[in-house]
This record gives sequence, structure tokens and C-alpha cells, in this order.
Amino acid sequence: MSGNRDKIIKILSKSDRFVTADELAKSIGISTKTIYRAVNGINDHYDEPIIVSERGKGLKLNYDRYLELTKQTGSENDKLDSTPLERRNQILTKLLFNAPLANRVSEMYEDFFVSIELIHQDLTIISKQLQKYDLSLKRDGSFVSVVGDERNIRRAINAVLMQSNAMNQESINDFVSEFHDLSRFDNQFITTQLELIQRLLNTTIPYPYNVNIFSHLYILMKRIRQGKMIDSKDGQIKNKRYEKIIQANPKFYKVSNDVIKNVADYLNCDIPAIESYYLLEYLISMRYNNNYVYDKRLHLNRWSWLNSISSSLD
Repeated sequence: MSGNRDKIIKILSKSDRFVTADELAKSIGISTKTIYRAVNGINDHYDEPIIVSERGKGLKLNYDRYLELTKQTGSENDKLDSTPLERRNQILTKLLFNAPLANRVSEMYEDFFVSIELIHQDLTIISKQLQKYDLSLKRDGSFVSVVGDERNIRRAINAVLMQSNAMNQESINDFVSEFHDLSRFDNQFITTQLELIQRLLNTTIPYPYNVNIFSHLYILMKRIRQGKMIDSKDGQIKNKRYEKIIQANPKFYKVSNDVIKNVADYLNCDIPAIESYYLLEYLISMRYNNNYVYDKRLHLNRWSWLNSISSSLD
């Protein structure tokens, strides 16, 4: 298939809506007449219209049918790089890991062949997603950044990872293989911490808590190394509810404190005491919810659940 046809399929595969021929022409740098000619060639190539055309709306790829046909033909060139949701998750992950630093929009999207209009749509959707975690998307010319509390930033990172293929792996080894920036030494260190938790608590960490804790430590270490952590207002444990939860779970807190000290030694840095409390939340969540059927909503609502636990201690 020609270069123009590949580009057309790539753009349409990453759009949730109809794209006009004029938009495609401007993105690729060819005429609208060439666009229509290429679309006809694509549909002829598959012996059926995988690109649907509607008057007044534009062109749209029949995504499911396209996947079926490319799987049948075994064509490597026709495979899609990512869906719109996957693209937005990748962009959101970049923004969150770089927070609070600003990111040049053109650099974030350099690996995606999408229009300026589609980029604006992505950022609008991402902005709404961030609001669920009390975070905001700040735009300044050609730059964009995530603004908010460090804890909320990491909550959002974990949620994005939960939606990715990486967090759908039930095996730690499968999960780790999805992170190309995780070194063998980091993998071994974090895995050792999971084994330490299991040994000290005399238990086996079930799925998805093993993946959640691994992810939490991975995020913490990466944020520290990048020097992008925002100082939390409660870097030291001064919140009475936090103190009551710690007092009610002394064994779990000692384990979480030991693990955070190990992370500090591994990275050769000081880590605020509040980090031991954040890890404690995962451990007591595992303790109280171990018999429940796993539901992603349960994980996302863990914070409100902990608040209800702490309220009962007042």
C-alpha cells in the first residue's frame, strides 16, 4: 500500500470522529482530490469499504472490520499503532510523570500523526480526566503542564496505568516487561520489597495488590529520580486521621516504614515520613478487601474508603 494510503489509515485510526477530506489533505500535504482517490484505492484493496464516507461529515475508518481484515491478510504495514484511548493515556502519562514541569505539545505528539484539531480534543478530554483527581491542565502557548498536589498526581498516574495493558497483567513478570525504562536492578529491588512485605506479614500478596504496590513503588522512585515531586503540605504526619489509622495498624505501618527506608537507602536520599503512610494505605486496603472480587472501581475508590475508615476512628 502506498505512503499516502498508510498515512490516511493511520490518521483515521486515531480519530474518534469523522475527519474531513480537507483536514486529511492539510495533515498529509496533498490535495483533497488525491485523498478521495487514495480512499477509493484503500477500499478496493480490501474489496469492501473499510473507510466510510458521509456527506457533510467526512471520512471514518471502520476500525473493527479493518482489524479483522488485516489479521486475515497478515499485513504488517496495516497494523495500528494505538487507539485514541491508548494515545491519550500515553500523553497523560507523560504529562503526569513530568509534572509540574511544562511540556511542549509538538514534542509530546511527535510520535503520533494527528491533526491540531485532534490534539485540542485530546487535551480537552485529558483536562476533564484530571479534574477527577483535583488536578488541572495548564496551557501556556505551545506548552502544557499538570498542576496539583503530589499525592493526587501519583493517584492519577496509578489510575492511568490501571487502564493500560501493563496493569492488566496478573503476573508481576508480565507486568514488569511492559516498562521499558525499568532497569533489571530496579525490578529486582522492588520485587525484593514485595517479598519482604510477604515475609514480615506472613502472607501472600494477591492480585491486584501485588501489581498495585509494585506500581506505587515504581512511581515513587521515578518521581524522586526525576526531581519532579511537589512538596506535600503534610510531608510529615500531622493529620490526626492519619495518626489514628497508623495507631490502629502498628504492624502494617512498621512494614511500610521499613520498605520506604529501604527505598531511601536504595536511592540515597531522604523521603518524607508521609510516604510510609501512603504505602500503609495499600497494605490495609489489601487486608480489608482481600476477600472481595477485584473491581477497578474499588481501587479507584480506595481513597474514599480509607476516609470512611478514618472517620469511624474519630
